[in-house]
Amino acid sequence: RRSKFGRWVELVDCCNGRLAMPALHPDAPILIAWDLAGLFFILWEVFALPVYLAFDASPTCGMLFIFESLINTYFLVGIVLNFFRGYRNERNRVVLKHSQIANNYLRFLPWDIMAGIPWDWLHKVLQACGVTDQFLMLTRM
Repeated sequence: RRSKFGRWVELVDCCNGRLAMPALHPDAPILIAWDLAGLFFILWEVFALPVYLAFDASPTCGMLFIFESLINTYFLVGIVLNFFRGYRNERNRVVLKHSQIANNYLRFLPWDIMAGIPWDWLHKVLQACGVTDQFLMLTRM
């Protein structure tokens, strides 16, 4: 059972028909905007990260900290979003079935987790808990 919920979202049965979950069409304008925001955030990180590492500095308060937190949140939400994001298969057909979306995304999930973990947040939490400096340096790399 499928039902359209707007032009770019379909409710697709999953869990043996017990639950209808939204599936986003891969060409949805909101996903294009999402990807453009991601490109901007990646470019920001490409330039900011070397500065942070070279000068052993990272934003701890203020607008820059809020912006960096927004970026971290974006990448964490992106991991979840990708389980609802349809894709085009080899035949260029749109796939909106959740089991196929999940199987397709699982190939990229380890990379997304490694890139999406907010290491600076983890660093601050571990530091507050008294974890040794050697382990903390590993989280910054």
